[in-house]
Amino acid sequence: MADQIPGLKTALITGGSRGLGEALCRLYLEKGFTVVSVSRNPSGVRGVENCLADLSSPRDTVSCAERIREGHGRLDLLINNAGVSPASLIANTDEEEYERAVQVNFNAARALTESLRGLLRGGCVVNIASRTGVEGRAGLCAYAASKGLLIGYTAGLAGEMRAEGIRVFAVNPGFMKTGMVLPKTVEKQTRESLLNAVSTPEASARFVYWVSCLRGGSGRLFDFDSRIYKSWTSLS
Repeated sequence: MADQIPGLKTALITGGSRGLGEALCRLYLEKGFTVVSVSRNPSGVRGVENCLADLSSPRDTVSCAERIREGHGRLDLLINNAGVSPASLIANTDEEEYERAVQVNFNAARALTESLRGLLRGGCVVNIASRTGVEGRAGLCAYAASKGLLIGYTAGLAGEMRAEGIRVFAVNPGFMKTGMVLPKTVEKQTRESLLNAVSTPEASARFVYWVSCLRGGSGRLFDFDSRIYKSWTSLS
């Protein structure tokens, strides 16, 4: 295992090449962490170490965990951020879409957490969840199922890892305005917000950072979302 510089903290962030993951990589670098990004594509943030892997592949996920164990003697933080969100009604959703959603959003997070558990003593795990995993939403059944698994896993894992001093949290970062989101979608989500505003990846990243610094509340889901979901179960 590689020697660690005393006092230098290491964060492993999945899905670090874009969106919230990229914002998290940048923020934790600014906070003085050594940051490792796990993604199919390299992170565009200078100073980030890349572990290229496709988390939709169980084999790639296992290989990535092995590389992390060989290269790092300690992890202070694991953020399971990588995710996919297939959108279709169940009549139009095939088995492969369900399997991919569960693999990326839950199985990969579970595999990395359990494989790297020995490096995380006294550290923290943050699972990026979704309100959809609690309340569900028409047209997002596969996504809701996978995030529901992640939220339940967070609560159980916190109890099991308590003896090792590992804190485990789930965070709903809320809807975020990114370059990949259509303007009409942003407008709709803004109308459904109590504050008439939606989050940015940078704002959500700061909330995740705040949660990761908490000494209490392990096992809880933290919500950074002000929308009221007027059409939450509507197909219109």
